[in-house]
Amino acid sequence: MADPDPSLHRDESGSSRIFAYAALTLYGAFLSGVASAAYPQPPGHPHWLLGVIRALMNPGVLPLVATCLLLISGRRYPPIAT
Repeated sequence: MADPDPSLHRDESGSSRIFAYAALTLYGAFLSGVASAAYPQPPGHPHWLLGVIRALMNPGVLPLVATCLLLISGRRYPPIAT
């Protein structure tokens, strides 16, 4: 199916790379927060699981925004199929 608007695929400013790098940064920030909550305390600690769940839920919007940025980046400058 042909894309009706070819202007969406222009990438003069490099914005698709900026979106992709911002998305990877957000994923990294989310994963480092979860890892820092899970690692320092031993698994037998009574509040360990609560801390991990809190680290997963509080910044839970970061992976959602990162996924949106990756989708925008892919739509703005899709890879060339060979």
